[in-house]
Amino acid sequence: MTSLGTALRPVVLAAGLCVTAVAGQASTVSMVEQAVNIFTSDSVTEGAPLTVDVGGPVPIMAGTEFPGFAFGTYDVDVSGDSIEMTFVNDPGSLGISVYDASTVDQYYFEFDREIVSAALGATTTGFAADVEVIAPGTMASSVGGFVPGAPTDFTFENGGVLISIGEGTDLNLVGTGGSLTVTIAPIPLPASLPFLAAALAGLGLVRRRRAKAPGGAAADRRPVQG
Repeated sequence: MTSLGTALRPVVLAAGLCVTAVAGQASTVSMVEQAVNIFTSDSVTEGAPLTVDVGGPVPIMAGTEFPGFAFGTYDVDVSGDSIEMTFVNDPGSLGISVYDASTVDQYYFEFDREIVSAALGATTTGFAADVEVIAPGTMASSVGGFVPGAPTDFTFENGGVLISIGEGTDLNLVGTGGSLTVTIAPIPLPASLPFLAAALAGLGLVRRRRAKAPGGAAADRRPVQG
């Protein structure tokens, strides 16, 4: 094989590996950058939005990413393409279990990639929920927290998803173990990204091989004797 063919072989190999790896991740997210819960209710917070819980960053794994989130109210299990919130509390122990028009329980989730679509999936009877995609740079705020010192200002650099549980929700009907699911889809990776990464990786391999050759990289610059 010619020296040019020898040099190109690691580039082609790196390209194949890179494209395979990225293609497998193209349609899912792998990290929850932020999870934020803000609650508002006339009867509980006097109409003021208060921070309940904040989590992240957390890598998406096989188990539950946020067990007992929002003061032990929900187990939040995130996969690469969905969010499942399972009610794990006792409705009778909560300050409010039936949501009126003044009550909204908001859950913001930011991921390592921008989300382009989200939809409410399987939902237990008793939930009244909406879901929306939030744009990169979206900000949210509260006037305080249920716990002193809780953060009150949030910026979601990558955007994400907002799940709002509101009027019409009856947690007595939901019951312990009831759940709601939201499907999500991140923005596709640029088509040129795998090839750019492969080219850079391949170039690094070629340079390292030349550096290890007898005489080092300078050997390639020696004039050919005619």
